[in-house]
Amino acid sequence: MPTFARHRKLFLKFAHEVGSVGIMGALLAQLLLAQRAEGLSPPEFALMREQIQVISDWILVPSLGLVLFTGLLALGFHPPFHNAGWAWIKLATTILVLEATLVAVNGPAQKATALSARLAAGEASLEPELAEVLRHEQGGIYMMLFLSVLNIALAVWRPRFRRRPACRHPAAGAFRPRSLRARASRGIRASATSGRGGGRPA
Repeated sequence: MPTFARHRKLFLKFAHEVGSVGIMGALLAQLLLAQRAEGLSPPEFALMREQIQVISDWILVPSLGLVLFTGLLALGFHPPFHNAGWAWIKLATTILVLEATLVAVNGPAQKATALSARLAAGEASLEPELAEVLRHEQGGIYMMLFLSVLNIALAVWRPRFRRRPACRHPAAGAFRPRSLRARASRGIRASATSGRGGGRPA
């Protein structure tokens, strides 16, 4: 492998792993902070939600973009990945992670931050709506963690998804052409031998 291609492969792999670490770390941090925020006063809860939003905006989403971008580049630059089923499955799950991040994690986090700020300002009627948003956010985080672990497992074990070869049964007609050629060849050799023997003087 040329030196440039080798360094490019290593760099893409390194950047991809850094992005994966960022995703897992951001998700776990958001989950822990959300649990620590339970039971806090409305102003303290609003402050904690702002910290969760910062993690989502500045760590989770950029890390996911890095993973998707480097994964696409690795898939395009490395020809063996083109026929690897695990690589395409990993790409599909990464796209699912992207959608889940934007819809089920980052979106609810932004809404929860806005609702908690209004709740801290005295709008106590927003508590049921905030609880529903937090429930959806927690479910999205768990789903993201599952998909991230699945992506890591695919990258480490790289299972092979290949089609089984067609079963070849020794049917009666399967070897007929070869047998005919063999018989014809033996007949030609026999004719040549007899011809040489018949041409000798008695």
